[in-house]
Amino acid sequence: MKKHLELLDSVENIVTGDRFRTEITRLRSDELRSITKKSGWTFDWKKEAKNPEREVFKLTIENNTQIIQGLVSLSVEPDHVAMHQVESAPFNRGNKKVYAGVPGNLAAFATKLSYQQGNKGDITLTAKNITPEDKRTIKAFLHSDNPKTKPFRSAAVTTRPKTIIRPKKKLPAKHPFSEAKLSPER
Repeated sequence: MKKHLELLDSVENIVTGDRFRTEITRLRSDELRSITKKSGWTFDWKKEAKNPEREVFKLTIENNTQIIQGLVSLSVEPDHVAMHQVESAPFNRGNKKVYAGVPGNLAAFATKLSYQQGNKGDITLTAKNITPEDKRTIKAFLHSDNPKTKPFRSAAVTTRPKTIIRPKKKLPAKHPFSEAKLSPER
C-alpha cells in the first residue's frame, strides 16, 4: 500500500492498482439487514441508524452501488460535523483488504458537509468508536503531503475523544465533493 493516500474521490484496488470513483449516499433502512456483526461489521449500525440525531452514509463504487465499501455516522453540530462511527467493510480491512482509501473518502465527505453547513470544514471524530486501522488511515489522509490531500491536513489530530480537526485550507473548487448533494431521506 502507498505511504500517502492520494484518494479523495476514488478507492484503489490493492492487487491491481486500479482506481474506482466513489459515491456517498444515505444508507437505506433495507440495507441494514446485511450489515451485522455476524457478517463481519464491527459496530451496531442498526442502532446507529435509529439515532434521530445522526445520519448514516455509505460509500460505494460508482456504477456498483449494491456493494457497500464503508459506512460513516454523522451529525451536524453548530460549529462542526461529528463523525460518530466510521468503518470499512469487512473485506476492506487488514492485510487482505480489497480497496484502500475508504476511511479517507468518508473523512473527505464529512469535511465537505462541514463546509456546506458553514463550519469551515471542521470535523470531529470520537477515536474510541473507530477501529485502530481506520483511525490510522484517516490520520494518514489528513496529514499527507500529497497536493490532492493538503486541503484536509489538520493542525493537530490526537486520539482524544471529540478532537476537532480543522482543514489547512478551503476545499478546491474542482474537488469531487464540492457539489455533493445528499440523497433523499430514507
